[in-house]
Amino acid sequence: MKHALKTRKQLQQQLEQAHDYEHWCEAATALDDLDGLLAWREQEETGMLHESLMRKHMGLMDHCRQNGDTRRLIRILQESLYRHLGELSNPDLYTVARSGTNRLVGEFLDAVETSMEFICDHPIPEVTTARKLKMFQDAERVYGRPALMLSGGAAFGIYHIGVTRALWRQDLLPDVMAGSSMGAIVAGAICKRDDRELAEFFNHPERIHLNAFRWLGVTEGLRAGHAMDPRQLQEHLQHNLGSVSFKEAYEHSGRTLNISVSPTRTQQKPRPLIEQAYAMTSQQYLGDINIHFPPKASLYRKVLSNPTPEDLEMYINLGEQATWPRLAMIKDQTRISRAFDRCIARLEQELEQETAEQTATPL
Repeated sequence: MKHALKTRKQLQQQLEQAHDYEHWCEAATALDDLDGLLAWREQEETGMLHESLMRKHMGLMDHCRQNGDTRRLIRILQESLYRHLGELSNPDLYTVARSGTNRLVGEFLDAVETSMEFICDHPIPEVTTARKLKMFQDAERVYGRPALMLSGGAAFGIYHIGVTRALWRQDLLPDVMAGSSMGAIVAGAICKRDDRELAEFFNHPERIHLNAFRWLGVTEGLRAGHAMDPRQLQEHLQHNLGSVSFKEAYEHSGRTLNISVSPTRTQQKPRPLIEQAYAMTSQQYLGDINIHFPPKASLYRKVLSNPTPEDLEMYINLGEQATWPRLAMIKDQTRISRAFDRCIARLEQELEQETAEQTATPL
């Protein structure tokens, strides 16, 4: 008993002190094993899924692939996804074990992903590449894409850099981002950078301009009508974001940025640039997966202060550590969307090659 308690304490310390996701996952898996939760991940029945129907659909998909029946495979895929997406999104599936959920979830998503790629790569009778591409694009539009919303929080908003870096390191950072207040600054800094620049941003956070706040004196503040110097914030924004439009940022990075606009007068209605306007402007961020800043009373005195380099590292680490427990669910919940991206990219390339061949001048 003492040995088990000592082992648990050591593993818990490893979990809390992990410096990267790989070490965190190793400690989480060991703790799950100690608690007998790895066995739950292998169970045939969980009580949270329609296991028999999911296995039946997986068998039908496999049968269609084996027989090259792409038309029937499309119908089964549509029916199965419509039937099971709700239960696959159940957050309770990811609260039992730390290291992931029941293996049936992964097996079902494997079958869906394999079937999507089969349809992409194999001919459908009387369907051209252009038509197939439109089918995938339409299906993706209906299915939707993952998006990341970043809240405000003054200096605490630097925590978002840790969240986004954890996602980026696992190739899970969405191409669509939205933000408010400090979250808008972090989202803007990401969406204006291409892949090479973003790698530099995440790998060298010490280059970030940190001084966003300068408090005005009482007399100056009363005369100006505000407590902080807007010129200091402008310098902070100029250094971290530069001067680019939304369109220029998208064309450079391929990422879509959305910023919520709050009213400047008490009787003025909010003017949102994104959906879910009320939730955004009121700072009530609720998504399918939520990552929260860990409450620490000792940090609240820093909320309206410019962070030191040590604070910056601390906030980023807190963001990463809060994201790691959510990564298993994020990976699963975004797998189909990422499969759409790959299939559409392949079909676009195939269509481009076909067009080039058709327009080539014979010698």
